[in-house]
Amino acid sequence: RARVEVELAKKAGLKVVANFAYRSKTTSLIAEIQKLKAANADIFMPTSYTPDALLFMRTAKELNYLPKLIIAQNAGFSDINFIETMGKGANGIISRSPFSVDMVDKIPVIKKVNEIYRKHSGGHDIYEPIRSFIGAWILIEAINRAGSTDPTKIRQALRDTNIPAGDVPMPWQGVKFGADGQNNLVSAVLIQVQD
Repeated sequence: RARVEVELAKKAGLKVVANFAYRSKTTSLIAEIQKLKAANADIFMPTSYTPDALLFMRTAKELNYLPKLIIAQNAGFSDINFIETMGKGANGIISRSPFSVDMVDKIPVIKKVNEIYRKHSGGHDIYEPIRSFIGAWILIEAINRAGSTDPTKIRQALRDTNIPAGDVPMPWQGVKFGADGQNNLVSAVLIQVQD
């Protein structure tokens, strides 16, 4: 991801002042935050798990560094546990996300799926398990269309899948698989923590 971000930044005329990786179970990000602070980085674009995201925010506060903008790659910075732990400290953080419950007005099927999930989950939104749900749902839908559990027929049914946007509880243009087996109609959203 970092390689693509660096390439896109160069194409957009943005200067990358620091680019580094760290171990996901690191216990210190002091050196990395000092690099960002010394480079005067305005935007931090991390790909972090929740413990790393929390460690970054706590260490950045201790070192008196807060970039003007954080645009994260999903995972830790958009995890409800991160947001609840950070409280107001999470305000303003932007994260790429495959999904947002806030889109219920634009995609009504999200509301239906979320209500069913909340009923069975004790009141939690479907944010975290939505990707697993979608994968299983598409597979079940293909098996039903195949009318069989024969792998060849299921594979063909998956290849023939063409689900319109309004029927998918995701911010996608629909579901249609390309020759590479990937859904060509996937799109993501940017979400921001506010209040």
